[in-house]
Amino acid sequence: MNRNIKIIFSDLDGTLLNTERHVSEANRDAVIECQKKGIVFVACTARPKRAIKEFCDAIPFDAVISLNGARVCLNDKTIDNGMSYETSHGIITKLSRDKNKIIVLETGDGIFSDTIIPEWNITNVTDLTKLDKKIKVFKILVIGKDNKFVEYERSGELILFKDIKEDVINAVDDDTYFSISENWIYQIMAKNDTKWNAVKEVLETYGFTKDKAIYFGDDNDDVESIKNIGFGIAMGNAIERVKENADIVIDTNDNDGVAKYLKEII
Repeated sequence: MNRNIKIIFSDLDGTLLNTERHVSEANRDAVIECQKKGIVFVACTARPKRAIKEFCDAIPFDAVISLNGARVCLNDKTIDNGMSYETSHGIITKLSRDKNKIIVLETGDGIFSDTIIPEWNITNVTDLTKLDKKIKVFKILVIGKDNKFVEYERSGELILFKDIKEDVINAVDDDTYFSISENWIYQIMAKNDTKWNAVKEVLETYGFTKDKAIYFGDDNDDVESIKNIGFGIAMGNAIERVKENADIVIDTNDNDGVAKYLKEII
């Protein structure tokens, strides 16, 4: 690989964070050491930025790609993408026909759902199809069987969870796509809202070419970036599709794979 690295992109969950979703001292120190050498370090995550505040407090990222690329925060600039009202409303309407799933909306005004989920700081809305038109939807999360929630509540009714893949396939339109996170969260987004498109926006802003960049990742939404970046790196705990598209597979997230690799090459 070209060792003249100017910028590093890293996924968080399953990559820079361990299984307990903590950033280790080794990984934190490795990121800061890179920055001392003038290398830009960018966090890339499916989560909204508010959900990674503790990590941003621990590590002074130069930029943050959140919501799978729907929002990019760099320097004093924020780039918001997301779905049109017509698109999001049409998908929500289709998904809401059957009560066999949980629907969660990540928006510019917070997170909304018709289901109360204690693990997430959700604003409960009885009918998501009637959400204010002014609220920008970045991502629609659809959750069916095999979910990892401890508890949930929807106005006293029983949620009859089932496999929802067909429902999701039928809901997306020509302007959207879906990916699967952790094998149980379906994420519907605008076609242009991908981590790779956001990576390209960051590269253009900083004036770097992709051959001066590396990307660490472990899950489906990292594949495109790993495949197209100058040097794509899969974690040892990554899914097989990520490993197949990477230039190299390193140690796992629980063994500080990112820190070990950065110490070796930089």
